[in-house]
Amino acid sequence: MRGLLLVVLSLLIISGLILPQSVLASHGRVLGAKSENTRVDLVTTQGPGLLLPSSPLYFIDLWRDNLMLFLSSFDKEAQAKLHLKIAGERIAEVKMMLEAKAVSTRGLDIALFSIKENVDGAAASLKAQKNKGKNVEKLSSELNEILGAQKESLRIIARAYDDKISFKIKASVRAI
Repeated sequence: MRGLLLVVLSLLIISGLILPQSVLASHGRVLGAKSENTRVDLVTTQGPGLLLPSSPLYFIDLWRDNLMLFLSSFDKEAQAKLHLKIAGERIAEVKMMLEAKAVSTRGLDIALFSIKENVDGAAASLKAQKNKGKNVEKLSSELNEILGAQKESLRIIARAYDDKISFKIKASVRAI
């Protein structure tokens, strides 16, 4: 029985690393939010991960993200893009938790911290590329466009919820 459990757990972890994100998570307009008849989606197509920050098993999602970041550490351009992809996934998770009314203060704090941490990671990867003497103007422009869309998504989410949640989200946007 224990062997079967290990095999199943191994398959779940491996599938989270290998299968395309589109198979594992909802995509498309997960982040769309209506605000004065306007819908804003992220520039990228990522959706929330398999687990939400309010889940006790969320560490598995973080482990998968950290492993993917480690594997991309040799290509700082890809790593910067991955950081923003993960930040977008966290935004989708915030939206999903709020819509499902499954938000906990701890879960929201974890997601917002992860957003900031990944935006900072993208900036560090971009700086590393620049320090190597690479031209990063195009990458910087691309990342700024994605980040702008992500910040706007957070602002729309903040407008839709009560003062406490809204304040935390707005503070996170300012910190980015």
